[in-house]
Amino acid sequence: MNLSSKNKIYLTFSALAALVLLFSFVVLNQGERIKWHSTEIETNWLPGVESINLMRSAISNYRATEISHAATDQESLKAEYTQILTSLNEEFLLAKEKYEPTIRSYAVKENALWKQYIKNYDAYMLASKKVIAMSQNNEKEKALNQIRTNEGLYNSVIEYSILLVDLNSNAGNEEATKGNEVFDATKVQLIGGVIVIMLVMIIMGFLLSYGEIKQKDSHLIAKARKNAFYTFFLLSVILVIFTGLMYLQLNKVNEQINELKNKWLPS
Repeated sequence: MNLSSKNKIYLTFSALAALVLLFSFVVLNQGERIKWHSTEIETNWLPGVESINLMRSAISNYRATEISHAATDQESLKAEYTQILTSLNEEFLLAKEKYEPTIRSYAVKENALWKQYIKNYDAYMLASKKVIAMSQNNEKEKALNQIRTNEGLYNSVIEYSILLVDLNSNAGNEEATKGNEVFDATKVQLIGGVIVIMLVMIIMGFLLSYGEIKQKDSHLIAKARKNAFYTFFLLSVILVIFTGLMYLQLNKVNEQINELKNKWLPS
């Protein structure tokens, strides 16, 4: 084999290596995009939905306990209800602390909803203190009347919690859809990339096989064809294995997106 043949082989495999590296880079970049959408759901939108639901549960239970506090005449029950109200308020604050870090500074709508939600909550809690004070003074009718007056404030808190849940769940579903779209596009790119690389391998294999044969020597031609076939077969197996592993990894991330969407996000 002369220097020209060696150079051609080196150039051929260098070109194939560059093509495979480019193909790998594109696929891995798409994989990172899919993973990013999955992470957004897992670390931002899902915790947001969970935290808001915890706050809504706490405030709903608080409302029910508040009514029970005002309705009872037994001091022992009032003391018990007071402890429950304190515990529920702590639950609300814990959920609030968990939710606030998930709000992005650029999320204008979410920030506006959250600001109004807290404003409504503070107004309701201020009115609730009046109810509890009246109840503690055994002013039952005044306390119950105040509860009825506060109903609009309570409803506004629940209304905005629903809006926040809808916003977070819709954003999570949107992220999942984008992740699925990237995955579908990547599948096409995988198939297209494999076809292109295999075609390039076939062309280069034939060029290498026959490029140095100056005479029509049947023995050399048969040997060249055999070498080209084995080389092509080996590279094809490697490429198929590589592509299969890539696809399995991408599919795993995509399944994670769908699991988060279907199991945890409200539809």
